[in-house]
Amino acid sequence: MFEKPLIPEKELQQLTHDLLASGADIVEMNTIRKRVSAVKGGKFAKLCAPAKVYAVVLSDIIGDPLDMIAFRACLS
Repeated sequence: MFEKPLIPEKELQQLTHDLLASGADIVEMNTIRKRVSAVKGGKFAKLCAPAKVYAVVLSDIIGDPLDMIAFRACLS
């Protein structure tokens, strides 16, 4: 897994801490994390164009939206 935050690392750490302290659930946390990331929520796949991107998607919750699931992308 990797990340490319759009905000400074210290600010991202504080944001994560504040979300946890507020009682945010995982969907709420991931929604915010997507907004402050240059690669989450399908942004990495768009950056890879015109390459084809294949993904193996595993989740412990049936019905999770794809943009909320961490996955490893394979480029060809």
